[in-house]
Amino acid sequence: MLAKLKASLHPYFSFYADQAGCMSFDCFMKFCKDFGVFPDMFSRAKLMQLFYNLATLHPVLYQKNNGRNSCGASQTEEMSHQVIDENLFTEALALCATELEDNDSVHPIEKVNIYYIDTE
Repeated sequence: MLAKLKASLHPYFSFYADQAGCMSFDCFMKFCKDFGVFPDMFSRAKLMQLFYNLATLHPVLYQKNNGRNSCGASQTEEMSHQVIDENLFTEALALCATELEDNDSVHPIEKVNIYYIDTE
C-alpha cells in the first residue's frame, strides 16, 4: 500500500527535496503550505513534532548502510541537519492521513514503529 503511495508522491518529493534526496523541515513545511496541509489541517507545531520524530528515526534506519544514510550524508552531518528521505516523507503523509481519519491518541512515532514491526 505504501509502495503505491510512495510511487505517486515521488515527483512531489523530488521537487521539494535537495539534490541528495533529503528533505529538511523547511522544505517539508513548504510542501505542506503549498498543498494546504498547513495551516488548514495541521498546526506548525504538530507538523514539526511529526517531522522531527521521523527525522530522528532516519539515521537509525540506515545505520547499517556503510555509515551513510539514504540521503548520502554521514551520521555526523545528519546529527547537525535533521532530514527525512522519500520513505519517511511517505510515512509522514500517511500518518497525517491516518490522524485525520481516526483522530486517535496514539503518538505518531508509535504508528511508525508498529508499521515497521509489521513489515519485518
